[in-house]
Amino acid sequence: MIVIFLANFIIFVKSYPLIPGFVGNEWEVDGEVKIGVLYSVHSDHSSGNEALSCQGKVSPSGVLAAELAELRIKNINKDPNFLPNVTLGLLYLDTCGGVNGAVARLNHFMSDKCPTRTTEKKVVGIVGPFSSAQSIPAAALASQFKIPLLATFATSDELSDKARFEYFSRLAPPDSFITQAMVSVMVRFKWSYIQLLYSEGSYGEIAAKSIEKIARANGICIGNSVRLSSDYSENYITIAEKILENRNAKVVVLIMSHKFREDLFTALYQVGSKKSDFIFFSADSYRRFPGFEQIQHGTLHFFYKVGRDTSFEDLIKTKQRSESDHAWIKSLWEEAGKCNFSTTCSKYKSLGDINSLTSRDFKFSLKVGDGVEVYARALHSLISENCPEAFLNKSLSKVVNHIFWTSFDLV
Repeated sequence: MIVIFLANFIIFVKSYPLIPGFVGNEWEVDGEVKIGVLYSVHSDHSSGNEALSCQGKVSPSGVLAAELAELRIKNINKDPNFLPNVTLGLLYLDTCGGVNGAVARLNHFMSDKCPTRTTEKKVVGIVGPFSSAQSIPAAALASQFKIPLLATFATSDELSDKARFEYFSRLAPPDSFITQAMVSVMVRFKWSYIQLLYSEGSYGEIAAKSIEKIARANGICIGNSVRLSSDYSENYITIAEKILENRNAKVVVLIMSHKFREDLFTALYQVGSKKSDFIFFSADSYRRFPGFEQIQHGTLHFFYKVGRDTSFEDLIKTKQRSESDHAWIKSLWEEAGKCNFSTTCSKYKSLGDINSLTSRDFKFSLKVGDGVEVYARALHSLISENCPEAFLNKSLSKVVNHIFWTSFDLV
């Protein structure tokens, strides 16, 4: 069940300041009102200004998210019973990877008394950012300017604080649901002695505290607890040896990003861990690493259901070059097929022939499409209940500053 709170429902942006060194990319579909998207298309995860250059490779899920958002907008505009006589548009801003891209791009939706660029956007709200690390600073800033954010995969419990993040909502449940599920499984199988490894920062530390609290309430002891620094400065061999010393604590809970986990598994492999040694519990950020199958065997991965859009998958896989008219999907053709879009990519009849897109790529793009529909349905409900004449004369300014709630089940 998704509940969205919005105020100042249309954001009129006359101008916005430029961020030094940030060469951003955007995709705009014209409309009387638009839905904004803050999502990474280029996957450059470097630090500093380089991370905001948008010069890295394109992320397949980022490109697919843009294609899906445009498709949902087109389908909504074709439906005579959905926002009749109102043309919905899209403003998709590439956050370029890294933690700070979403905050940098958020300035696009804020006015500037001394503008360096001038534009006018009528934005209902913003879908994104992707993660908790991106969403926490972005949501804090957006709430100060009363800009609604609807994050796709941000799960940190910190974001549940409405006093700080009044205009923030999300399409994924908070980590407290995951930690409760983990402990419930431990209780079910009578695993009463565990280890806990978590990353420094809001995501890892708050989830670890939740594990500790729920485990203690259920008589589960934590024999080894390790916090991993965000600068990756730990000696992972020492950490791996400590895990092996506590071999009786067979269940090892991992609350960390894939980078921490890869270093940890490498160290465990080097010190001789076998597949029968431990049962790893991992949350939503988990993924398998080739070469460490014997260590990862038996891992329990706790993740919420995302679903599939098979019609969209088929549409993308059968997409031909003549139907790929945007720069981002052209880059996807080139990078996935290792070819030149204008010339050598002709050896592929369709994008599906390259056979590089995974179910994971489609899965991560799906939430952006869901977010577009959330705003569209909320907008339809708002106008229907408060200003139905807007459907007849397009007087959308009559509903500016209304506060509304909407809720529905996503498939």
